[in-house]
Amino acid sequence: MHATQYKFSRHHQSIFPGEVNQASSDVMLLIDELHLADKAESEEQKQELGLLIERLLQVWILNCFEHSENPLGYSTYFMSSFMSHSCHPNVVWHYKNDDLFVLRARRKVKAGDEICCSYLAEEALMESAQARRHCLEESKHFLCTCERYVL
Repeated sequence: MHATQYKFSRHHQSIFPGEVNQASSDVMLLIDELHLADKAESEEQKQELGLLIERLLQVWILNCFEHSENPLGYSTYFMSSFMSHSCHPNVVWHYKNDDLFVLRARRKVKAGDEICCSYLAEEALMESAQARRHCLEESKHFLCTCERYVL
């Protein structure tokens, strides 16, 4: 059976808000409370561990999706992490039975088209361009320049 090739890439201006140069006080408190640096030989090693955890935390925050509403929870998913955002997405995805990744076309997708999902909730796609951009800048730290802004 012939498999159709689609493109997965990122087209926004920035996926990361900037270089993290120092661990936050919250991360350092977490390290202390969980005794993560008990074997550190110096304060410098503890700070390096804090910086690593802070960077990983920022990557997770910027790449996670809302998983549940009650209680509020977030998750990072492997397949969806390869999809770009669009305010006019051509696919929607979900997990079925918490273990099957389901990707469905919202509109016609041709071979070679970039696969784009929305990083926003469905109801947020109905908001104004200014509101959508503000939400993405606040939550994902990038300025959306997708096709919906030029339509």
